[in-house]
Amino acid sequence: MLRARWLGRVPYGEADRLQRALHERAADDYLLLLEHPHVYTLGTTADPAHVLVQPATVGAELVHVDRGGDVTYHGPGQLVGYPIVTLPEWRDGLRDVVAYVRLLEDVLVGALAGFGIEAHREPRYTGVWVGDEKIAAIGVKVARGRTRHGFALNVDPDLTMTLPASVTLQSGLDALSHALESIWNVNANPVSDALAVSAARAMMATLPALMQDLGDAGLRARASQAALQAGLAFSNTKTALAHSLSYEMTLRYGLPHGIACSFTLPLVLERARGRDAARDATLAQVFDCPLADAGDRLRAFLESLGVSPRFEAYGVDASESTRMIADALEGPRGRNFIGA
Repeated sequence: MLRARWLGRVPYGEADRLQRALHERAADDYLLLLEHPHVYTLGTTADPAHVLVQPATVGAELVHVDRGGDVTYHGPGQLVGYPIVTLPEWRDGLRDVVAYVRLLEDVLVGALAGFGIEAHREPRYTGVWVGDEKIAAIGVKVARGRTRHGFALNVDPDLTMTLPASVTLQSGLDALSHALESIWNVNANPVSDALAVSAARAMMATLPALMQDLGDAGLRARASQAALQAGLAFSNTKTALAHSLSYEMTLRYGLPHGIACSFTLPLVLERARGRDAARDATLAQVFDCPLADAGDRLRAFLESLGVSPRFEAYGVDASESTRMIADALEGPRGRNFIGA
C-alpha cells in the first residue's frame, strides 16, 4: 500500500529524519509531498563551484546529502516528492535504479500533461524538461531495496533568491534602463509612461537596499515587480539610445549587459531633457528633485552601487565615446530616442 501525505513546508533536516525513519521501520510504502524553506543540497558527486551564491546571503542552508547528482535548490513554490518505496528485485537481488528513475520521469510528465504542460525527458540527462528549460530534478538513494530522496518540481518557486550579487545588480539596472528608455522614446504612450514611472521609482528605491540584503524576500519581490512593469513598458516602445550604445560596449569591451545599458543613463537623460515638454513632465515624476538635477541624481545612484557613469572607466576615451554616440544614434534603437 502506498500512503501519500502532504506535509506543507518542512525544514530539510526534519524531512530527512522522517524519510530515514520510514525507510528503516515502516512496512508500507510512502510518498511524502512537501516544500522546503530555501536550501541547497549537494549530492555525492556535486561540484561545490556550482553553488553560485553564498547560501547565507540569501537566507538559505547548505546541506550535503547522500543521494546521487549535483547541486539542487529547494524553496517555497517548489513541490518536493520523497517516495519511500520497496523496489522489486531485478537480478541477483539488485534493484533496477535506472528504471525507477525513468518511471519517476514518466509520472511527472504525465502529471504535467494533466495541466496542459507538454513536458519530456532528455535521453542523456536525468529530470524533466519543458522546451529547453528543466522543470523537475530527480535524485535518489536506494538502500536495502528501498528508496529515499526523490524529485523537485518547479511549480512557482522564488528563483530570484538564488541570484548572486552581480546578477542581481545587473538585472536591476537593466530593468531601470528599460523603464527610462521607454520614457525618452518617440513611441511613448500613456500606458508605457504609467508603467515606466512606477518601475523606475520602485527600482531606484529598492535596488540599493536589496544589494545590502540579498536574502530579503520582500525586496526581491518588489524588484521583480518593478522589472515586470519595466518590461511591459518597453514592450510598448522598444528601447532607445542607452541600449544602442550598450551593444558595442558589451561586444568590444566585455561589459555585462546590465552595466552596459545603464552607465550612460545620466548622459542620455541630459540629452533628452528639454526636447519635449511632455517627456520632461513624465521624467520629472521619476525623480524627487528638479529635472535639471536629475542627471546628477542618477550619477550618484549608480556610483552608490559601484557603477561608474563615465566612459573612461571602461577604457573608452573621449573621441571614441563621441564616435560611439554618433553611431548609436543612427541605429534602429537610437532612432527611437527623442533626441535623435
